[in-house]
Amino acid sequence: MEQITLGELGLAITFIVGLFSGISYLKNNLKGWVGSAVKDQIEQVQKDLNGLQKDMSGLRQQIDIVDLENCKNYLVMYLASVERGEAKDAIEEERFYEELEHYYKIGGNSYIKTKVEQLKAAGKL
Repeated sequence: MEQITLGELGLAITFIVGLFSGISYLKNNLKGWVGSAVKDQIEQVQKDLNGLQKDMSGLRQQIDIVDLENCKNYLVMYLASVERGEAKDAIEEERFYEELEHYYKIGGNSYIKTKVEQLKAAGKL
């Protein structure tokens, strides 16, 4: 310890101050560096999500059309079989009314409603 000179002590202090200054500089700027590096990736993910959302919207419209058409097909077949006088059990009838209610809810055409009213008036439904 006695051999340490003032120059060596100054060099050690300079080293320690430089080390702490470097650590402080890295700490203050690291967040900005990482943020800018990740920002481009996040923007690309956002663009991909927006495109996916648009695709899902179009897919939802197609699903709604298929749903409506399947309801219509089922109801037309059921009503035709009732008109021919084919017997239906309670479960088939309950399912028909569930599907009919769903069909009306999703904006079904009026010709199904007209046919239902005709068959009710004739005592077949």
